Amino acid sequence: MSHYVNIISEKVKTEADIKRAKEMLWSYGEEDCERNSDGQGGLSSRPVWENRTFESYDEACDYLAAHSGFYWIGGCFAKVYQKNAKAEDVKKRIAEAKENLADYVKKADCKNFKSAKVGCPNCGSNLNKNYVKLLTYSQPCPLCGTDLFSKTVQENIKSKRAKIADLEKKLEKSCNTKKYDTYLLFKYEFHC
Repeated sequence: MSHYVNIISEKVKTEADIKRAKEMLWSYGEEDCERNSDGQGGLSSRPVWENRTFESYDEACDYLAAHSGFYWIGGCFAKVYQKNAKAEDVKKRIAEAKENLADYVKKADCKNFKSAKVGCPNCGSNLNKNYVKLLTYSQPCPLCGTDLFSKTVQENIKSKRAKIADLEKKLEKSCNTKKYDTYLLFKYEFHC
């Protein structure tokens, strides 16, 4: 003698789908019980259909599994989010843009210059390039704080950062429109 527990599901969209799915899932459970039980007949009680929706299929299964052991028969709903191809594309473009910006800043670093000294356009000091630190998006003069990147490099960095910001806004917008399918899950158990 053993205990049989099963969770099955059906995709639903409308109230009519929900009604049809409840009948179909119940009849499948009844047939499964009659085929595999130890001769005691169908399911022991009517299902408890809970009007509860979980954010994932796994959460709904965990909830139903927590009710196992007392021949509890019931169901609930789960959202299954569809993959958002547009969001995945935007994420990929953001990663490429960030990598492009990092490479550009690294190439513009004064440590890559052939000369040993770098001149500050503001204070006029000649600096040993080994003492100039590269920050995230700037290379300040250690004496006056003026950015040692040329105006062209500064403008290119600014435009690349603006492009990344625009892509991040697109990503946020595409993620706010998550699409999902709703499933009705049904858990049944019997002696076999």
